[in-house]
Amino acid sequence: MRKTSARIRIAPRTRAALAAVAIAAVGATTLTGSPAAASAAVPGHGTSQFKGVNWADPRDNYADDPVVLSGLSLSDSYAQTYAKATRVIAAFRANLGANTVRLPINPYTVNGSYWKSYRGVMAPTRTASSTTRPRTGPCGTPS
Repeated sequence: MRKTSARIRIAPRTRAALAAVAIAAVGATTLTGSPAAASAAVPGHGTSQFKGVNWADPRDNYADDPVVLSGLSLSDSYAQTYAKATRVIAAFRANLGANTVRLPINPYTVNGSYWKSYRGVMAPTRTASSTTRPRTGPCGTPS
């Protein structure tokens, strides 16, 4: 009889999909301010409160390398990515009334060195106003 491992391995594609769901959940609640604010805006369980935009890689979101969003570069640092993302997110809010931003993600983005700067795209969605500096973790590393 074959013994099953107590530890569950998650395939890179599954891990990327789970990360995308988590990003969407964080973006949806933080652009509105809080989960309570989101649910108070529209009673019930409808989706009409979402005003979303898709910020994509101009080549294709199904690339076999890291997805690089329009306006960004693989050579951008976390701070550069954060600054660019802050402007883009603010424009989505001001020009389109967006409160949700869909961000593509794939295993090449998550598992490579670009992930450190790509996280700078998500940081502006966590702030009520896009005028704050990037969050940093221990030793000044991006959080």
